[in-house]
Amino acid sequence: MGNIHISGSGKINAEGNYYDEVHISGSGRIDGNLRCRSIHVSGSGHFNGNVVCEDEIRISGSGHFEESVECGSFSVSGSGHIENDLKCQTFRSSGSSHINGNVSCTEASVSGSVHIDKDMTGENIKISGGSHIGGLLNAENITISLGGKNTVGEIGCTKLDVEINKNYNTLRIGPFSFGSKSQGDLVCPIIEGDEVNLVNTTSKVVRGKNIRIGPGCAINRVEYSENIEVDNSSTVGEQVKI
Repeated sequence: MGNIHISGSGKINAEGNYYDEVHISGSGRIDGNLRCRSIHVSGSGHFNGNVVCEDEIRISGSGHFEESVECGSFSVSGSGHIENDLKCQTFRSSGSSHINGNVSCTEASVSGSVHIDKDMTGENIKISGGSHIGGLLNAENITISLGGKNTVGEIGCTKLDVEINKNYNTLRIGPFSFGSKSQGDLVCPIIEGDEVNLVNTTSKVVRGKNIRIGPGCAINRVEYSENIEVDNSSTVGEQVKI
């Protein structure tokens, strides 16, 4: 078991070997499939094969992965790009993350800018800032803390809370506060969950047991089985109890 340390500029073929620690603080390229315990990129790292990392991948610089990534935790405070799927226990991103494939995780906390082309699945997912998820966002508990533009192809969950990010300034003119779109919004054509609480959301269909349509929403159709509450500032085309 060896280590990979690149502090200048270097290229290593990792195929067929197992490494304990991979640390890139300069500009490094890892060719072949990589198996290791941990990865830390504080410079610029390029990985052109599948990556299986038992513990943690930390990207505080720039990390580019051309194939799939499987790890214990994936953490980005700089810029991370995965051209295929990401599978991990914990996904944390406070910088810029772009995943061209699917994301499968247990816990996720993402802020800054996150772009996922396909599906994102997990147990507990929290999103703040701006996000784009092209496919299905599916988890037991989802919290979307609005602070920018958020677009999701479809949401399926047990509980969904869409809320205003408390750190995002409300537009104020004189004594008046203007919430709504200046605080960020969510656009998602189909939302399904048992407990659904929305603000600043645009959707075609919202389905659930207990649904609260808070301020700033525009919903074409709401289907509910138990309770519904609609704020006066929001518009709902149809309300159907099923």
